[in-house]
Amino acid sequence: MRKKTVFAGLALALAVGSAGCGVQEEQGQESDGQESGMTEEELEEARARIREIYDVDSQSAVREELDAEKGEKQYTADDMLVEYDPFGTNTQSLYVYFQTETPVSVSCTVHVEDEDIPDYTQQLTEDGSYLLEHEYQVIGLVPDMENEITFTLAETDGQTEEQEEGLYVVLGNDSDGLDFMYYYDNSGVLRGEVPIIGYRSHRLLFSEEGVYFSISETEMARMDELGQVTAVYDLGQYELHHDYVFDDDGNILLLATDTEQDSVEDESLPEGQYYLYMFNNNIGVSETRPDFDWRVIDGIQSEAVDGTTSYYYKYLVDETAGSYELVERFEVPYSGYVSSVQEIGVNVVADSGMQGIWGEYDSEDDLIRSFTMEKESFIYRVYKYGL
Repeated sequence: MRKKTVFAGLALALAVGSAGCGVQEEQGQESDGQESGMTEEELEEARARIREIYDVDSQSAVREELDAEKGEKQYTADDMLVEYDPFGTNTQSLYVYFQTETPVSVSCTVHVEDEDIPDYTQQLTEDGSYLLEHEYQVIGLVPDMENEITFTLAETDGQTEEQEEGLYVVLGNDSDGLDFMYYYDNSGVLRGEVPIIGYRSHRLLFSEEGVYFSISETEMARMDELGQVTAVYDLGQYELHHDYVFDDDGNILLLATDTEQDSVEDESLPEGQYYLYMFNNNIGVSETRPDFDWRVIDGIQSEAVDGTTSYYYKYLVDETAGSYELVERFEVPYSGYVSSVQEIGVNVVADSGMQGIWGEYDSEDDLIRSFTMEKESFIYRVYKYGL
């Protein structure tokens, strides 16, 4: 069935770090395996399967198989090549390939028969391009439901043609005992799951080369727009979660506990200067410095959940002068561990992980909107990006 339509626009999504798949030892909770009902041996087997996913040679072999399948016949908009999550990197995704006789731009909408789950639309062809050959990763499938995916083909003259092929996918969401990086849309609907080896997925970066993200405490992967892992990097010893800066006398110079640091280059700054922003947990606990008296910091907290205030901090760093200056800070809901912040233009997304709360703040540091997530233990990271 064919019909004319007009593409409605871009969708936004939140990438949310694993919720409730790891716990702090200080809380006296059970291990991951005990929580999920898996034995330690079963948990190690599951992690080994995930490690196989992040083997670059294995990923290249999958790519070769797809390329061979592409050459077997002429795939068209009426007869697409469709594979479910071939690279194993998003349990709610499809690989789609086809060719068209005229250049078109492609978008798609995911629909399920549930009034509480809105349709999810994504632009597949990037940068306003019109192409003859089309190869995409469709994300946003809803687990345990039939997913109807409608592709919209827009021609350069502004006309659009909608391919309603009756493409359905039934997915099972089997995440018992494993760790994932989750994708949610603005309505809070789960739209994707990327498996990771350990819950400390502390980095998620977007660039022209692809998406960079931590798959364990010491490893970072690069994934392209099709979901293929193209590189895995060894980060060395994991030391980012509790970094402190002390002077020669042992006095703290910066903050209590910080997570999710990121640097920002600014062309208006002199050479050697840049901004560094972070989530200041504001908790005074350190197993590596048990003798340090954290009470010297005014307002310091000592509990993971029951506290008053954490902060967004932004420093101006001058590497030439060897100095730094706190240029912006504002209060966010308290979280003694985990959490994250992300600058998006003049806005900031802040995740108070132990409370399961995240929100977006405007240029005046005023809260625009906040979300609360049902969780077992905490939310590790939250990011926002456009599709």
